[in-house]
Amino acid sequence: MTTTIARPAAANPEPAVITKRSRGQRRNLMPKTLVTLLALVILFVFLVPLASMIFTSLQTMNQLVEPGAPIWPAQPATFEFEGKTLDVYKVPMEDGTTQELAIGSMRIVSSSWV
Repeated sequence: MTTTIARPAAANPEPAVITKRSRGQRRNLMPKTLVTLLALVILFVFLVPLASMIFTSLQTMNQLVEPGAPIWPAQPATFEFEGKTLDVYKVPMEDGTTQELAIGSMRIVSSSWV
């Protein structure tokens, strides 16, 4: 007697065919991208003054007149020396570096840094 064995059907379906975008589809994508970028630029230009107003409203009066003050509410750095509270300044040194120092005594001709 002859025995035949049936093989099961293939478990994997045919692989999906990946096609490249046609030129027409790429041409349609460019105007959409440009319109989106233009809308983002207009939105940015519109929102920058609003953000500036919000940050300005949070600053103290001293920060408004001080150049280089941060946009968030902050107090200037101070240093306690011999019972006096002194303001801290960024001072350029002879070697080109910058150090934070406080003025110990201020005179018209010269000052001593602490």
